[in-house]
Amino acid sequence: MSLLSKRTLDPLRVTALVYVRKSFIHKGQETVSPERQLAACRAYCQQQGWKPEVYQDADEGVHYSGRTIDHRPAWQQVLQRLDEPDVAAVVVNTIDRASRSIKDFYQFFDNCEKFGVTFVATAQQIDSSTAGGKLMLAITVTFAAFEADVASDRVSATIAHKKAQGVHWGYTPFGCGRLPGGVLIPNDDITTVQKALELYADGGSYESVAQALNVLGLRFLNREDERIPFDKHHIRTMVCLAPVYAGHLVDGRGKDLDPDAPMRKAAHAPMISEDLLERVLFSHRTKRLHTKRAAYTYALTPLLYCAHCGQPLRGSNSNDRYTYKHAKRCLAGNIRSYDVVALEDHVVALLGELAIPDELLAEIRAEALQRCARSAESDRAGEQLREVQAKLKKLLALYLEDELDKETYREQKALLDLQIRQLERMRNARTEDSEDMLLRLSSIGSIIARGTPAQQKDALRALFDRVEVDSEGRIVRLEPRSWAKPLFGGLTKVNPALAAGSNSSQVHDMPPRGFEPLYQA
Repeated sequence: MSLLSKRTLDPLRVTALVYVRKSFIHKGQETVSPERQLAACRAYCQQQGWKPEVYQDADEGVHYSGRTIDHRPAWQQVLQRLDEPDVAAVVVNTIDRASRSIKDFYQFFDNCEKFGVTFVATAQQIDSSTAGGKLMLAITVTFAAFEADVASDRVSATIAHKKAQGVHWGYTPFGCGRLPGGVLIPNDDITTVQKALELYADGGSYESVAQALNVLGLRFLNREDERIPFDKHHIRTMVCLAPVYAGHLVDGRGKDLDPDAPMRKAAHAPMISEDLLERVLFSHRTKRLHTKRAAYTYALTPLLYCAHCGQPLRGSNSNDRYTYKHAKRCLAGNIRSYDVVALEDHVVALLGELAIPDELLAEIRAEALQRCARSAESDRAGEQLREVQAKLKKLLALYLEDELDKETYREQKALLDLQIRQLERMRNARTEDSEDMLLRLSSIGSIIARGTPAQQKDALRALFDRVEVDSEGRIVRLEPRSWAKPLFGGLTKVNPALAAGSNSSQVHDMPPRGFEPLYQA
C-alpha cells in the first residue's frame, strides 16, 4: 500500500491545503487562471476524499512572486498549518505555483516529509508519496527555478533596452499616460503638475504646495484610480520627476532630485518648459543648502577620555545641545555627558598662554631642514604626485577608448592638473613650508585662544595624544606628544583636596592656591 493510501485511511488526516497563486501575466504568456487552478485542485481532493481548505494569493492587480515566500500571506499560512494533525496534503495545480526557488521549495518539502504531509501537483500528476513522484518533483522544481531566472534576465535586458531608447522606466508619473511603446504623453492632470512645480519654484515647501492645491480643489490620482487630497509625498515625487516632465532622463532610481546630476534627452516630448525646470532645480538646491545642518567641530575629538573609566568621549548633538558623551554608561559614576562649551573653554584657559621656548624652536628648525634635504622620492608629496599622474594617464586611456565623453574628460583632467601643480609646489618648496610651520608653532597658544574651532582642533591634535576629564568636568590629565613634552612642565590642574569649596569659575581663572601639576616632564 502506498504512503498516499495509508494517509487517506488515517481518520485524522482529512484536510488538504489547496494553494492558488496568481502572478503578472505578460504579453504572449500563457497561464492558468486562479479559478481553473482551484477547480482542478478541488476535483483532485474530491477523488481522494479530502476536505479542501483554500488559500489564495490571487488579488487583482497584485504580483505574488514565486521566487520568495515574502509578500505571500496565504502561502505563509499554509506553511504554518503543516504540523497540524488533520492535514493530509498540500495540493497545487503546478509546482511553480508553490515556489520557483529551489531552496525555499526543498525547505517546504522537508517539512512535509517531517510531518507526514503529501505534496501533490495535479496538472503534472506529481505525488510525493512515491519514489518516482519524488524524482519528477526534483526535476520539475529545478526547471521552474530556471524559468524564473530566465524571466528575470529577460526583464533586466528589456529595462536596459528601453532606457537606451530614452523611455522612462517605472511607474507612470502623475499627469502622464503612455503610448503602446511605453513613451510618456501628457494627460489632463499635467496642468496640475505645472501648477505644483510653479509653486515649488517660487519658494513653497512640499507641505505648503500640497495645501495650496487642495484649496484649489485639485486632487491626486493614485494607483487605484482614486482621487485623493495631495500630501507632501505627492509633491516630493513630482519635484523629483521634474527632469522627466521637461523631457529628460536621469540615471538612478529617482528617490531624490539631484540638481547637479547629468541628464540626457528622453524619447517623450517636454511637458514643462526648460525655464521652469531650471527654477525648480535652483529652488531645490537652495532649500537643501538651508536645511542642511552646519557641521560642528568638536575640538577635543578624538583626544578626550574619561579619567574614571577610560572610555573615549565623542561629540554628540541632541536637540542642538552639543556635548561630549560616553558611548556606554560610566562605570565609575552616573555622568554620561559633558557640555562642549565648558570643556573647550577650560582647555583654552589652560593653554591660551602657551609659548614654545626659543631653544626648542631651534631644535625643530634643524630637524625640519634635515628632512627637507631628504630625497623627494621618499617624500609623501612625491608619492601623491606619482599617484595623480597615474590617474591622469588612466583618464586619457578611457577617453581614447571612448569610455568618456569629451566634456567629462576635460573636467576631470582640469582637476587632476590642479592637483599636480599643488603637489609639485609642495615637493619643491618644503623649506618654505617648514618655516611657515615654525611660525605657526611659535604662536600656537594664540591659535588655541583665538583661532577658529578647526584651527583649535588641529593645534590640540598636534600637541596631545590624550586629554582626561573627571566627573566634575575638569581637565585632570594631559598626555603630550613626545616632541611637545618640554612645553608642559609647569602646567597645573585643580586639586580638589586643596581647593575644596572653589566654584566653577576658579577653574577658568586658575587661582594660585589649590593647583598641582597636570603633567610632570
